[in-house]
Amino acid sequence: MANYRLAIIFFICINFCIYVDRGIVPGAFQQFDAMIERELGPDNVDTYFGALTSVFIIGYAVASFVVGQLVHLAPPFRIVGSGLLLWTASIVLAACAPSYWVLLVARGLSGVGEASFQCIIAPFIDDFAPQDSKALWIGAFYAAIPVGSALGYIYGADVASASPLSWRAPFVAEAPVLLLLAVAVFFVNVPPPKGMQGAKLVPQATAQVSGGDVDGAPHADATPAPSADPSADPSAAPSAPAKDVSLAVGLCRVLRNRVFMLVALGYAAYNYSLAGFGAFAPKFLVALRLLKDESEASTIFGAVLCVSGFVGTLLGGYATDKAIAWVVRRAAAADAAAAGAAGAGSGRSAGRAGRGRSGGGRASLAGGASGAPLLRAGAGPSAGGTRPAPRGTEGRRSFGGETAGGGGGYAHDVVHAADPDTALASIAPPSPGPAHPAGETAAAASYRRSGELVGILIVSAVSMTTGAALAVSIAFATGSLAAYLGVTAAACLLLFTSNGSAPLAMMTAVSPEDRALAMGVGQVIQHALGDVPAPTIIGLILDSVAPKTAHGRSREGLELTILAIMGWLGWAVLFWLASLAVGWRFHFGRDAPQGEEDAHPATATAAEAGAGPLGAPETARLLTTDRV
Repeated sequence: MANYRLAIIFFICINFCIYVDRGIVPGAFQQFDAMIERELGPDNVDTYFGALTSVFIIGYAVASFVVGQLVHLAPPFRIVGSGLLLWTASIVLAACAPSYWVLLVARGLSGVGEASFQCIIAPFIDDFAPQDSKALWIGAFYAAIPVGSALGYIYGADVASASPLSWRAPFVAEAPVLLLLAVAVFFVNVPPPKGMQGAKLVPQATAQVSGGDVDGAPHADATPAPSADPSADPSAAPSAPAKDVSLAVGLCRVLRNRVFMLVALGYAAYNYSLAGFGAFAPKFLVALRLLKDESEASTIFGAVLCVSGFVGTLLGGYATDKAIAWVVRRAAAADAAAAGAAGAGSGRSAGRAGRGRSGGGRASLAGGASGAPLLRAGAGPSAGGTRPAPRGTEGRRSFGGETAGGGGGYAHDVVHAADPDTALASIAPPSPGPAHPAGETAAAASYRRSGELVGILIVSAVSMTTGAALAVSIAFATGSLAAYLGVTAAACLLLFTSNGSAPLAMMTAVSPEDRALAMGVGQVIQHALGDVPAPTIIGLILDSVAPKTAHGRSREGLELTILAIMGWLGWAVLFWLASLAVGWRFHFGRDAPQGEEDAHPATATAAEAGAGPLGAPETARLLTTDRV
């Protein structure tokens, strides 16, 4: 486990450096404004400045789709290292840029390196962070956004103003550090995330057990699993075809996932407001005459953003872990209540569920207080006793797309497939790392991940609703520095509470092998509709309603601009509340389609078992956009 934690900490440091680099341009805005005025004239300076902060999306968008496909064909960490080397080269080009347009190209290339990193490392943390604190680790990873950006403001302003190289100096100073980090990635010695090239499955000897105990020890009535070698069992069913990893099919699966799209669109609105406000926040402080110069404004705003963002993101991760545990306990309580109400009828359910199947144990799902479901082994059909389905799960489509809880019992056969990949995909944990319980069936993994998703969405929706209301009030607190910074700090703390939970929700909503592509698609949506157009659009608004004059900018125009920025958070509130409603109905069964009586999740094919909790339309029809 220590190796996993060290690797995650190392990747957090790289993410921090990425966002320090992102903060250089808005931090040293006076030097960049002066360069733009010299080259392009005094008109539309804010528009050109906004384009400089957002052009990286061009490289990011192209690289995201390429990386989403390459992870199935090449070692993921080599892709990350290669992308970061290109990112370092773009920093060197920016430092040497002879003109605004060359600098614009260099900043665009930096998006390629960021895409290769973000698409792969977030799924790695999702797989290998401890299960009971996974959201906290994800939060620490995404805490690099506010902390790195804030220190980037300070670093960019101070270094650019103190050096004769002006705006080039921050790029020159950071390039050697970034080169060392990029090279070090090639020496990372940890398994790749599940669903990517080189990922190893759990050994079959430990995963393929029929009728085992909770801790993995054989039950008294357990039967050994048959050999996975097709030659040892000629009558075994052929293995299911591997899941299609083509870019078009994977992209279709991701885009038709209802919860994923709602979260991604909400995250785009969220990033539009935060990135737009962050890009111009030092300018607002100076233009509102709350502070006198750029360096002071960047330093103070950077400190506020650093503290509130760091605390808020970690607080959000902690709250998400607690929310996940609460959802699992609630589901377990419903399960226990249903079991008590069923009484003697559960024996008949087990007998009906076992008709037409060979002997073997049953595994039923119950939620543990830690947030990870347990597998309770039964004695097989002859025992005449299985737990009934949790309330609302009868005939439901599970996260893997199989019909859960067929008949009256929530009982699942442990699959015995001829192909080892099929068997392991059905009964192994969702990842080879320490984050998931050993011997977990596909149905158990499905139910666990649906509960995780609901917990994540609860934190996102609540923090966004309260944070957006407070953020709008920033426009009405411009009378004094203390009031302005106090409201800004409180709003940022609440808003950053959902900074890590939103990406975690996007990963949880799709299948493991689609996570890299989903992160790429989600980031493209986030950037294309959020932080990329935001600085340019806000620059246009600022030039229109509060243009520079000999007497400064209009206070009313500045307040209107801030109100327009923060008012956009209303879209994030709507999208995330909608995603919570859909996820809640799915997990607790209030909107679940009724299915066949004898369907059993653990007998799913490998492709189905690998499907995400809210995955492709054929495996999770409830949550896709083709179902109203």
